[in-house]
Amino acid sequence: MTPAAWSARVVNRLRRVLVQRGWETLVVAGGFAVYSVYALSRHAQYLTAGYDLGIFDQAVRAYSHFQAPIAPLKGIGVSVLGDHFHPIIALLAPLYWVWDDPRTLLLAQAALFALSTIPVMRFAERRFSRAGAVAIGAAYLSSWPLQAAVNFDFHEIAFAVPLLAVLVDALDRRATRTAVLTCLALLLVREDMGVIVAMAGVLLVVRGRATEAPSRGLAHLRDPRWIGAALGVTGVVMFWLTTSVFIPAFAPSGTFAYWDYSALGHDLPSAIRDGLTRPWSVAKLLVTPTVKAHTLFMLFMPALFTALASPYLLLALPVLAERMLNSRSQVWLVQFHYSAVTAPILAMAAVDGISRVAALVDRRRRQGPGETAVRSGPRWLVRSWIAWLIGTVVIGTAMFPATYPLNRLVTGGAFEQTSRPRQIADVLTHLPLGVCVEADDRIAPHVTKRWLVTLPTRSDGLATWEVIDLNQVTSGWQAPAPAIAFADAEALGFRQVLREGPIILMTRDGAVDPRCTVR
Repeated sequence: MTPAAWSARVVNRLRRVLVQRGWETLVVAGGFAVYSVYALSRHAQYLTAGYDLGIFDQAVRAYSHFQAPIAPLKGIGVSVLGDHFHPIIALLAPLYWVWDDPRTLLLAQAALFALSTIPVMRFAERRFSRAGAVAIGAAYLSSWPLQAAVNFDFHEIAFAVPLLAVLVDALDRRATRTAVLTCLALLLVREDMGVIVAMAGVLLVVRGRATEAPSRGLAHLRDPRWIGAALGVTGVVMFWLTTSVFIPAFAPSGTFAYWDYSALGHDLPSAIRDGLTRPWSVAKLLVTPTVKAHTLFMLFMPALFTALASPYLLLALPVLAERMLNSRSQVWLVQFHYSAVTAPILAMAAVDGISRVAALVDRRRRQGPGETAVRSGPRWLVRSWIAWLIGTVVIGTAMFPATYPLNRLVTGGAFEQTSRPRQIADVLTHLPLGVCVEADDRIAPHVTKRWLVTLPTRSDGLATWEVIDLNQVTSGWQAPAPAIAFADAEALGFRQVLREGPIILMTRDGAVDPRCTVR
C-alpha cells in the first residue's frame, strides 16, 4: 500500500468514526479541553503545588533521562518508588522528550480522564440508547470525583481511572483476555490496585465460563474460573510484595508509610483478624466520624444509590474500605484525588444497577394491564434517572464550588488576574542556574524544570537559595509556616536579596554542590 493510499484509508476511517460516533467524540474532546484549560489555569495562577505535581514532575523527568525516579521534594536522594509503587508513570517519559514541563502531566491526566469515558459510554449503550449513553458519559466525566482530582494536580491514579473503566467493560462483555491484561496493567499503577485485581478475580470465578471460545491446547486453563482464581492470588501476592518488599526497599525508613490502620491492627493479618472477630466495630468505623458518612453519601447520591444494585460495586469496596478504615483523616474527605479511583466503577455500577431496576419494573408491569404501560414505564424511569445525573452535575458545579471546583470556570475565577503570579515570576528571574533551591510548595512546580528543588528546611544543607511566600498558611506538607521558615533561613545565614510583596528571595554564601545541576 502506497503512503497516499494508506493516508486516504486512515482519513476515511476517521471520517466514519466521527460520523458514527460524533457525539461520543465530542464528549471526550470536550472533556479533555475543559480539564486541560482548568488545570493549566491553576498552574498559571500558582495554585498547583510541589506536593504532588512537583514530585511527579521530578520523577518523570528522571525517567525521561533513564535515571532512577528521585524526587528531591520528597527528600534528597529519595525515590518515589519508596512512597508508592507506580512504575506505570514511566510511560509518560517520552512526552517529556517533546515538552519538558510539569504542565505535560496536567495535559496527560486530562487526556486519561477523558478517554475513560469511552468504555463508560459503551457499557451504557449496551443497556440504553446511544443518546442516553452519551448523556451518562458526559455526567460521569463532569462528576465531582474527577473534578476534585484535576483540582489537586497530577497523580498516578490518572492511569487507574481509564484502566478500571476498561476492566468493568471487559468483565461485562466477558472479554476475559482483555480483563486479564487490564488487571496486569493495574498492578503497575499503585500497590492497592492488587486488591481490586483480586476482587476482579472473584467476579470471574462467580460469573463462570465466558462466552469467548476457548483456544487450542489446555482449554480448561482458559476457563474464566481458573483465570479468576489466578488473578485473585496474583492480586493478593502483589499487594503483599509491593507493600512489604518493593516499597520498603526504596523507602528511607525501610517501611511502607501508608499502612495506618491503628484502629484495626499493626499489619494486614491483624486487621483481617480484627475484622472477622469484631465485624460490627469495623462497620461502625466505616461511617464514623461523620465526615466518612458524608463522603460515602456524596459518592452514591448523584446516581441515587443505584450502584448498590450491581455486582460491579464489589470492585470498589476494597478501595472504599481502605479509605474509611484508614487513620489518616485526609483520605476521608471529598477533596483531593482519592475518590477518582472509584469514579468509573461506581458510575458503571450505577448504570448496571438502574438497568436492573428498570428490568424488574418491566417484569412486574408485564403482569399488569396495558402493553403501553409495560413499555413506557422503564423508559421513563431511565430517562428520569439520566436527567437527575445531569442535573446534579449542573447544579453542583453552579452552586457548590468546594465539591465541584469547575465552578471557577463558570464564575471566571480560573482566569482572574492578580499581582501574585507577576510577583513570583519577577522574583524567579533572579535565581541563578546550577544551584539548589528551597521553595514554597506553590512555587516549587514552577522551578523543578531548571533547579534542584526541595521544600524549606528539606535540602540537607544543599540549598544556597530560598523562595518564600509569606502569604501562605504553610510552606508545604509537614514544612514550617512561612514566617518560621524565614526565621530558620536567617538563622542559617540566608539574607534577603529581593522582595516582591509577600514573595521573598534569599541566598547565603556557600559552595554549590554538583548535585544541584539539573539536566
